[in-house]
Amino acid sequence: MRSLQAFAASSVLLTLLAPLGAQAQGGMPSLPAPTETDPPAPRPTAPDTRAGRPTLAFQLGLQRLMGSAERGLPHGDVVQWGQAPGVQLTYPFRRDFAAELWGAYGSFEADSECRGGCKGSTLAFGLGAVYHMVDGIPFDPWFSVGLGYRRTILDTPGLGRIEYEGITALRLMMGSDYYPTPILGFGPYLEFTAGRYLSRSPEPLLQGEGHTTFATGLRVVWNPF
Repeated sequence: MRSLQAFAASSVLLTLLAPLGAQAQGGMPSLPAPTETDPPAPRPTAPDTRAGRPTLAFQLGLQRLMGSAERGLPHGDVVQWGQAPGVQLTYPFRRDFAAELWGAYGSFEADSECRGGCKGSTLAFGLGAVYHMVDGIPFDPWFSVGLGYRRTILDTPGLGRIEYEGITALRLMMGSDYYPTPILGFGPYLEFTAGRYLSRSPEPLLQGEGHTTFATGLRVVWNPF
């Protein structure tokens, strides 16, 4: 009987000491390896709300003719600031890029240096490219670059009516539109052009000069599509 009790006690003791021996031989039990988690899925690109949707913009502001119509005839000696209505039709190929057809008109009264009632007008139109900085929010900052044709008429007591025709080699325009509704927006703009007259009527142009214009105002954008 005593031998059975001794054998049972020995078995229990060996059972209790076995884990300690395993730890002594193999060291501390290893921790489970961390499981790798999948990286977060990339955020999907926002939908393009502009491509393929033509827009029509009407502008109204003030314009100033600068530079000279020809050698010895600065625009500023004939006319001053005048009204400058205009229009732009754009077709966006992407959310950030659009092709543009533009046109602008200017009507000017006499400058204080001109005696006897000078007046003038200018008409310009051409092609351009528009870059939009953002898409999908009410504010739309943008700028455009283009070129075109310009026709200017100056009427002075001494020289009579003179017509000039030439190129607008550079047209820069920038602004920011706010859209309270998806189809209608409005905002300010700045416009700068530079070019040169190539012909004069009724007499030939002898010595051409570079001319520039500056305009600023407000435009309304209609996007019905």
